[in-house]
Order: sequence, then structure tokens, then C-alpha cells
Amino acid sequence: MKKLAITSILILIALQTLGTMPQTCYGNPALSLKVIDAYFSPLAYPGSSNTDLYLVLNNTSGGAILYAIFNVTLPEGFVIKEPVVRLSGRINRGETFTVRFTGVFIPSNAQVGAYTVEVSVNAITTAYAFPETKTFDVQVQVEEAPPETPIMLAAVNTFYGGSPAPLLQSAKNVEVSVNLVNTLSETISSMIVNVTKTPPGVHVQAIRGTYINGMAPGGSCNVELTVDVDAEAPVGEDYFILNITYVKIVEEASITLNQEISVPVTVESFHSCMSDALEVVDSRWYEGTVGPNTYGAHLVVLVRNIYVDGLRGAVLELELPEGMRNALDNSSVVKAVPVSVQLPQPLQGQNLPEALSAILSAQQVSPTQTYSRGDILTFTATINLF
Repeated sequence: MKKLAITSILILIALQTLGTMPQTCYGNPALSLKVIDAYFSPLAYPGSSNTDLYLVLNNTSGGAILYAIFNVTLPEGFVIKEPVVRLSGRINRGETFTVRFTGVFIPSNAQVGAYTVEVSVNAITTAYAFPETKTFDVQVQVEEAPPETPIMLAAVNTFYGGSPAPLLQSAKNVEVSVNLVNTLSETISSMIVNVTKTPPGVHVQAIRGTYINGMAPGGSCNVELTVDVDAEAPVGEDYFILNITYVKIVEEASITLNQEISVPVTVESFHSCMSDALEVVDSRWYEGTVGPNTYGAHLVVLVRNIYVDGLRGAVLELELPEGMRNALDNSSVVKAVPVSVQLPQPLQGQNLPEALSAILSAQQVSPTQTYSRGDILTFTATINLF
């Protein structure tokens, strides 16, 4: 009886000691993991947000892993939302498995190359009855973003007052409309557009459009530039440069990228567009037939506005041939503004005498008088013939 009692006491003391002292596994380690691969996905570039860290591991333990808690510590500057992952399924010996950590932010100033990630795992295996902790390092690559130009220029148009118009010298508040297309299968989101170059003499007053919300895969958007053009701006083709910062979304991750777009435009002179915008309907002497030594003859010129919406401030400049002089200042140039008279349209020959009489009795229009497409502007000039 005494031997049995002493033996029971020794067993109890041994159990109590076992419960309070750290456990050590001798021989082959009960918990052992082999690193197969480690990588960021779907994005592994500087500036990537909400990407994932994947660890591909092989269970080289003495038995199956029954339960495991993984914890990672990322390099300085990296941020992770969920640094802890719990695995509760059975992982047999020799089986390869993947641990996924979500919500990783790679700083935009991260250098391309390998980074060390510290991994800590606490697990229970069938080879050992108690939890074990193992810490190891893995190497993970930050990659250089591949060069890409997903934003394509589709069209460039100029508008004045909502209607198509040329980009003329001295033009004010002209809209240069730029149509862009997303050639990617991923969404381009939250675009920021800045103009880093303009044609000489062209000044951007405002930027607006549908670009702010980005573009769906294969979608499009508009960038509207409100510009003013100097009177002495060089005539000819030049270009704007749009610097576009955008957010590219891949699966649930995103990255901020940048692209430049060249937007060609042509600055035209007023004179180069006159033949297209305005049309001379008729010009004749009010007096009918005039000859040499005629003083104060009245020349009437009718001009039709073909396509300019909201035409105003029109001035007709005539260069007189030899033998004719401006009756007001005896010069060879006459400048005239329209007179306020409504003419029948179309203008018929039988209506011309009545129209001419109305013209000469009319007053000059206000400089703010606006003419729509199709309107006829009437000019008169008093000329001496020698």
C-alpha cells in the first residue's frame, strides 16, 4: 500500500510540472513547413492598394496539421488590414496548401525588388499533442508596373456656342472636346486631368467633362477644354498634352498610374475661314449704272452667314481698285458694319429696288446684334469714282 501511494504522488507531481513548463519536441520536429512560393496578387507594383499576399507552403511535419494560426509582419511602410489568418481544416503530411492575407498596401515609393516578410505560425499537429510556434522568413517581390497606354484618343472637336466651329485667332470661350476610350478589360476609375502643354497663344480657362468618374472596360469619356486664343497666335497645327492620373482596378485591388495624351488642334486665321463661313450673295450700285467722275455712289454688299451661330461684331473691309476712293476719307480701304434691315429670302431681282431703298434709309446695327445661321448681313459703302 505504501509503495502504491508514493507512486501516485510522484505521478501527480510530474503531471503538475508538465503543465507549467515549456514543452520541447525532440527528434523529428512535429511542426515543419517548407516554403514553395510567396507573392503579391493581383497587383505587386508600387502604389498597389488592397492587393493580397499569398504563401504557398508544404506540410513537412511529422503528422497532419489540425489547426493553425498564421501571422505576418510586413516591411516598414507596407500596410495590411488582416495580418492574421486561421486555418481549421486538416492538412495532411506532404500536402501543399495556400495561405492568403488580404488588404495589403504597397507604398508608392517602394523600390522594385525582394522584400523580407516574417511569418509566425502557431499550430497543432497529430505528431504532437500541444500547440507549437514556428517563425520563418519568406522573400516576396515588388515588381515594376508594365508600361501600358490604355487610354486612346478617339476624336477631337471644337465648338463655339454648342455648334462646330474652327479654332480661330482671337477666339474666346471655345470648347475643345476630347473623346477618350479605355482599351483595357479592367475599369479605369477616378481620372485626374491636367494640361501640361498648350499650343502657343492658346490659354486653357477651364477643364470639365465626364472623365472624373473614369471609364468602364471598353468605355469612353469626354474632356472639355475651354480656351481663349490670342490674336497673334501662330496659325497651323499644334497640340495639347493631357497628363492623366487614373486608378486602375484589377479584381478587388487597385493601383494609381499615369499616362500622357497628345491632342492635335489647328489654329486658323479669320481670313482662312471666311470663304467657308460667309458667302457674298450680291453686290451692286444703288444708283444702277455709275461711271467715272461719280461722287458719293452707294455700293451695297449682301453677305450670308453660312454656319456661324451667334455671329456678331461683323465688319466688312473692302480694298478698292484703282480709280475708286472712300468718299469719307479718300482712302483705298472701306470698312463698313451691317445696317438694320430685313430682306426677303430668297432675294429676287424684282424685289431689289425696294430692298435698296430700305437699305439706304436704315440705321447701322448695334455691335451686339447677333446673326444666326442663314441670316443675310447688309453692308453699304459710299465711294467716289474718278
